[in-house]
Amino acid sequence: MTVALGETTIVVAVLMLTGLGLCYLGYRIRYLKDYHLIAGYRSEEVADADSLARLVGGGTIVIGLVTLLYGAGAIVLRAGDTYWLSYTVLVLVSAGYLSVQSRQYAAET
Repeated sequence: MTVALGETTIVVAVLMLTGLGLCYLGYRIRYLKDYHLIAGYRSEEVADADSLARLVGGGTIVIGLVTLLYGAGAIVLRAGDTYWLSYTVLVLVSAGYLSVQSRQYAAET
C-alpha cells in the first residue's frame, strides 16, 4: 500500500489533534472532576464518583497518548495495514477494559 506524503501529513495531524483532545478530556475528568464528561454518567447510579473519574480519566489519557504515539510513528514508520490494525485493536481493547471496569462503581439498587 502506497501512501502519498500529503495524505500522511493529514493523517498525522488528525491523530495528533485527536490525541491532544483526548488527553485534555481525560485531564478534566480525572483531575478537575468534570463527571459530566463521562458518557452515560448519572450521579444517582454511581457509588464512588472519584474512583470512577480516576479510572475513566486515566484511561482516556492513556488512549490519547497512544493516539499521539501512533501519529508520530506514522511519520517514521511505514504505516501499513498491520500498523493501523494494531492501533485499532489497542484502542478497542482499552475502551472495552474501561467499560467493564467502570461497572464496579455502580451503586447497588
